[in-house]
Amino acid sequence: MRYRVSLSRDPGPSTPDPRPSTPAPMRVLVFEIGFGGHRTTYLRHLLEALARLDCEVILYTSREAWDSSESRINLDPVCDRVQVEASSERTTMDPLGVAREKCRWLEEAGRRFRPDHVFVPTGDGMSEIMAPRRLLRGGRWWRDVEVEVIMHGCRFAYPQSHWRRRQVDRYSRFALRSAGWARVHFVDVLAYDFVRKQGGVLAERSRLLPDPIEPVEQISTIDARRMLDLPEDGRCIGCIGEMSARKGIDLLIRAFVDAERRPTDRLLLIGRHDEQIVKMLEAHRELLAAKQIVSVDRFLEMEKMACGFASMDLVATPYRRTTAISSIALRAVAAGRPVLGTDQGWLGALVPKLGLGWTCDVLDPEVFRRDLSRCLDRAEQYRPTEAADRLLAFHAPENFIGAWTARLRERMGLAPYEDLMDWSHVLAATDKGDA
Repeated sequence: MRYRVSLSRDPGPSTPDPRPSTPAPMRVLVFEIGFGGHRTTYLRHLLEALARLDCEVILYTSREAWDSSESRINLDPVCDRVQVEASSERTTMDPLGVAREKCRWLEEAGRRFRPDHVFVPTGDGMSEIMAPRRLLRGGRWWRDVEVEVIMHGCRFAYPQSHWRRRQVDRYSRFALRSAGWARVHFVDVLAYDFVRKQGGVLAERSRLLPDPIEPVEQISTIDARRMLDLPEDGRCIGCIGEMSARKGIDLLIRAFVDAERRPTDRLLLIGRHDEQIVKMLEAHRELLAAKQIVSVDRFLEMEKMACGFASMDLVATPYRRTTAISSIALRAVAAGRPVLGTDQGWLGALVPKLGLGWTCDVLDPEVFRRDLSRCLDRAEQYRPTEAADRLLAFHAPENFIGAWTARLRERMGLAPYEDLMDWSHVLAATDKGDA
């Protein structure tokens, strides 16, 4: 079992030391309950950076997350350098219930470990619970503790047509401002710009944070397909990650089946499939048998994931009603592959602006079917832009670590990272120079 890992050792019998006592190292709590999506990538880079500092590091997570394949693949190399507490068990999958459990566990972890500094890699939904609790109690989290949180999904920063959704978004902004976070990090530059333009205390606490994307070795399409034991001929459109309707995979399957395509064109789906997608694929057994649809229903480690992107001619990100940044799109850029994504949110704004590929209305079956065929035809001529190269440089792991640990290093009396790239460097490669 991997539930408890600690580097603390019994120092043995103590002897009087005439030297002046030195302050105890700072105790840093990293709180992450779920390891889905790219959360383990965030954790791995953060834990590796913290392990190099003179501080005591505690990772608080759930048993489910700690036992996952994502944890074994990404965190095993670093987990022996931190203390891991993996005792919590989730009792619900309801988003509101999950947020309540996370807030309760965070408070319990704070009381138990008495940290000096706290990192919360996934804070979505927590502010709405923490804000009223904190206001009713009339105080801070814990004395002399600074809590930094990352926000991923920020629908409140985007226009909403329905009045109820606008009311919910108004409360979300209030909660984020009132939850007591010392710093709020946004990986979505559009949400960050929205908050900064609003001004006030939330704008002062907000920072733009890169989404860490490791550089990958450029390999040919044929070599990548051989490494994954995929058919070597034909053109391939695909997606990697969570295979669910939330990610629009049902829309992608339907568009591919209905599109005008060549007999050797293929759809590649890599990642865990939810029940709905499995049932949908069963209805297209003949395409699976002919390997016109290739299903890889498992989590891939980073090296094979890079091969997955390299094996594609076009990477699809047809997310349904999702405004957040797409790490899949960023990894496609790292592999030198164009993106066909939704015309909403981060993808809708930055894919055309930075020359990352193309977007369309994925909710319109006819439009998606038509543009899938067109973009497959155009993919062969795609070449990465200078803005795309600068985008990758901004999202480099060292830029991510330098930005996220800046406040902790300041509190520890350490110099900040040098030569960190600002978002303005990315925008300088575009025509207008603004997002």
